[in-house]
Amino acid sequence: SYFITSSVTSASYAATATTASYALSASYFLTGSVTSASYAATASSITTLNQNVYISGSVVLNTMTPVSSSVPATGSTLQGGLVAYILQPGDAGYDANYIKGIIASTTDLSDAHWGCQGTWTYASGSAVGTGYNNTMAIINACADSNCAARIAHNYTGSGYSDWYLPSKDELRLLYLSIGPGSGLGNVGNFSLFGGYWSSTESDSYGAWDEGFYSTGPQDFVLKDTNNHIRPVRTFSIAQVVYNPGT
Repeated sequence: SYFITSSVTSASYAATATTASYALSASYFLTGSVTSASYAATASSITTLNQNVYISGSVVLNTMTPVSSSVPATGSTLQGGLVAYILQPGDAGYDANYIKGIIASTTDLSDAHWGCQGTWTYASGSAVGTGYNNTMAIINACADSNCAARIAHNYTGSGYSDWYLPSKDELRLLYLSIGPGSGLGNVGNFSLFGGYWSSTESDSYGAWDEGFYSTGPQDFVLKDTNNHIRPVRTFSIAQVVYNPGT
């Protein structure tokens, strides 16, 4: 299938340099109108969006121009939060064809305990890219409706429903990129008192947190401790997008 994204006439096809022949009944999906009857199985003009056009001969297609996507700046606003990190080679989920990264919500949620003290959830991931799986492991193993992971995952800020509790290393990145440890200053407006929960379990009775004061100390504390919650989500932007040529 070929996607035509603007109104075209036979003249605009002829102006391009590339000619290609397509089989009878090749399907073209339109987002604009086509006014050349030669492209249709009938003699009438086609003006309905998303209508199939059946080609009975050769056509000349407009070229598509590649446009490189720009990397969003750390601390900039994007998709419901602040850009905290851009995935690098070696990070889980890295793909050279996409710009991927972590977005933090702009505010804390209500303080809560980690939940299910005395129960193993096997949310053991600490590296960048493991926070979401940790969050789901906690939710599946812990029925506590007020646990930190469930509160983070239930957040729907800016209409997004894929938020999660960051892993230990992802939480560290928040401190270093948009928190008090950042060269930008505390643009994420993190609290300088108390700790923030990570989704990384230390054992059946404890989990890792981080204080966003001093040098950002990380420690494992009892799961029934009340801590701050800052949900995060991931984003993905194609490295190269294609715009219709003229």
